[in-house]
Amino acid sequence: MVFLRRNLAWMVLAFALAASLWGFVTTQQNPDVLDVFQAIPVEVRNLPADLTVRSEIQPVRVTVSAPRDIWQELRPAKFQASVDLSRVGPGLQEIPVTVQTVDTRARVEDITPAKALIHLEPIRRKDVPTRTRFIGEVPAGYQVGQPKVTPETVTVTGPQSLVDQVVAVVAEVSLVGATASLNQVHKAIPFDGRGDRVDRVAISSENLLVELRIEQERAFKLVPLAPKLTGALSPGYQIVELRVDPSAITVEGDPKAIEPVNVLPTTPIELNGATGDVSANASVQLPDGVRLARAQPVVVRVFVSPIESTVTLDVAPTVQDVSPRMRVDIVPTTIRLTLIGPMPVLSTLRARDVTASLSAGGLQSGVHPIRPRIDVPALVRLQQVSPENVELRLSLIEPTPSPSASPSVTPSATPGRG
Repeated sequence: MVFLRRNLAWMVLAFALAASLWGFVTTQQNPDVLDVFQAIPVEVRNLPADLTVRSEIQPVRVTVSAPRDIWQELRPAKFQASVDLSRVGPGLQEIPVTVQTVDTRARVEDITPAKALIHLEPIRRKDVPTRTRFIGEVPAGYQVGQPKVTPETVTVTGPQSLVDQVVAVVAEVSLVGATASLNQVHKAIPFDGRGDRVDRVAISSENLLVELRIEQERAFKLVPLAPKLTGALSPGYQIVELRVDPSAITVEGDPKAIEPVNVLPTTPIELNGATGDVSANASVQLPDGVRLARAQPVVVRVFVSPIESTVTLDVAPTVQDVSPRMRVDIVPTTIRLTLIGPMPVLSTLRARDVTASLSAGGLQSGVHPIRPRIDVPALVRLQQVSPENVELRLSLIEPTPSPSASPSVTPSATPGRG
């Protein structure tokens, strides 16, 4: 004990010198490095039960020093910034920010900002009604009933200044394309009296059940048109195309009246012995309880053309360019022609209206097979010739000898003797 009392001071001094030497050597080998961690969030601690933070607390920047060899292990998550609100009241005030680290080898050298500006307000609770807000509209012809929202009221909790603004909690319901009743859950959204959303308040029910009846008030339907024709075309004519413009039309009315309507007739179009195209304006004949969605002209076009038929005619060929010294025989003497064309034209066609001609120009005596040239009236076409070739037989006409005159003899006189 005497030894310890006499040498205690020297022993303490020696220990201090050893520690200083160890620290000096360590610092020289692993020096401290200074760096900054940005955006460290600030946590609120010890908030009174009757108060709430009205404003957002900005994150802080922390300057840290630590030995070089531990910087690879340091992360922003190892630093906790906080403010202690245990001794504060309502209002706007500055509260010191403290930062703690879970790694004792790191030291906090600076906090920026050192104080947080915090606005505290009393907590308020208020019951407000629930409502619906419609987005868009149902399709034309549908009507929306009175919505039912469950629950009918909810409790809003939050800063007094924000809760005072809330007049209703709303479920936003889209009606775009809705043709059937709705029974859906929608998110509850607090709104103020101007229709603006109020944030940072809590609602006792985050979702609202909306029941909404949607019924069809009037139906719309696109229905094809069927032209109605009366009278008859002239004999020998036919309808080749029937066209209505527009081909279909939109009608509206009571759903029960429209459902069985699959086609709509037009007012009658008179043909009255037509021999050409007919174009006329028409109206649409509508059943009871059905009307046009919008008025529009309707034009009916009837395209008419003659009916084509065939006819056979026996025609005697004629010979052209015959030398007056030639006798002509044709075998056969008639040919049969099959003609095709409009029935009204063929019904009045006669053999004299068609020509079959043969040319004997430059031909010598003998038998010559020749294809006749057939000429037919307009709108008529030649379908068949039987036979296709005709024999043209040419022979010279023998000249008929004319009678010769006998020479008259005049008797001579005998001279008299003197």
